[in-house]
Amino acid sequence: MVKLKTLLLVGVMIGLWCGAAKGVLAHGGEDHGGDLPMESLTSDLGVSGTGDFYEAVITPAKDGLMRLYLTNLADNTPVQNAVIEGEVTGPSPWKGVGKTTSFPGVYQLDWQSTLTEPVDLTLTLSASNQSDLILIQVPSRSVSKAVGRVVNLPMASQFLLGMQTVPAEKREVAETIRLVGRVIPNPAAHARVHPSVPSRIGYDPNFPPPRSGQVVKKGQTLAILDPILSAMDRAGQRQALFKGERSDSAMGREMILAPMDGQITDIHIVPGEVVNESILLAEIFDPARLWVEAVLYDISLANRIVGGTASSRQIPGYTIPLNLVGVSPKINPENQGLHLQFEVKENQEVLKPGMPLDVYAQTGLLSYAVAIPWDTVLDRSGVPQVWIKSAPERFEARPVRVGRHTAAWAEILAGLQPGDRVVTQGHNQLNAMR
Repeated sequence: MVKLKTLLLVGVMIGLWCGAAKGVLAHGGEDHGGDLPMESLTSDLGVSGTGDFYEAVITPAKDGLMRLYLTNLADNTPVQNAVIEGEVTGPSPWKGVGKTTSFPGVYQLDWQSTLTEPVDLTLTLSASNQSDLILIQVPSRSVSKAVGRVVNLPMASQFLLGMQTVPAEKREVAETIRLVGRVIPNPAAHARVHPSVPSRIGYDPNFPPPRSGQVVKKGQTLAILDPILSAMDRAGQRQALFKGERSDSAMGREMILAPMDGQITDIHIVPGEVVNESILLAEIFDPARLWVEAVLYDISLANRIVGGTASSRQIPGYTIPLNLVGVSPKINPENQGLHLQFEVKENQEVLKPGMPLDVYAQTGLLSYAVAIPWDTVLDRSGVPQVWIKSAPERFEARPVRVGRHTAAWAEILAGLQPGDRVVTQGHNQLNAMR
């Protein structure tokens, strides 16, 4: 049943792939020496072999020639621009080279075979300053017995899904604690603009009110205010006029200028409205200089925090590195916690002031005997499991026992061995193939 559903899903994916534009898998429009039609990428399982750095799968195509799929052994990504020499020994010997095609990681071998007669194909290849030797035996050598659910997925479908892996291995990972945080502007690149005296907001077509999100320059006119004289000022002005004296209390029109370069967030400028000194007219910040503020309740950890990372459900797939810049020396009376400030190092373009974040503050290092990325662990009816690549075109679901984990890494106590290739991209699609 699993195999039938797998083949149906693969057929749908290949159909979508064939209907897409040819440029989806081509990169940059370069001439690769072999402009293959989409239908030449077969959805059949092939025969495979593995070297020290790469693994290869060969399948017969409709034109009678062979297609060679070449991937990195560590992460399953396609290998481009490889220099490949092949030699077949057996009843029908052959010798030739692999020709690049318009599909990254796919090469053409001018060798015709049905892959039914026993032969040995030896591939000598080099790419990215690494050389490798791969032996492919036909019929294929048997592989180890599967432990969990098994999905057979042709290499062409793996390329379509962008399947990637990472080896399970010993790692030193940062110990973290989860804190609730939010994005705030850098205080050195943040300004709030208020009127200096009670005024009425005026209007001048030469200086229209700015809008939210507008980028402004220092000294740019934001608003025009007509100060309102108090009763005392008006009385003094009338007395001065009665005595024939000049009054110094008269106030002229005031121009409200931007105090810094930046982007406007809040704007409260409505012509004709009367405002006083407590009214916020505009708020400006520099979107390239953001901080994250988090609340720490275990004050014993305050001196151990050295940095951290942040993530948000509103921006899935992003991890934001943080640099600790300040720890408040007092307990906040509102939430009874210490406030920490972190500087955002990168990925600032996806953050917005006020955005809630999960902050993982680093407090030291932990040693995991077997560690894998935390987001590769899936839940299946309450049992944690991961997908591993056990052969070039075979994937197995393994139940695992999870120990400690941080924001990025999980410790595996049982179910995996060092060196197992854990699927990091495409594991959700594999999980749907039941």
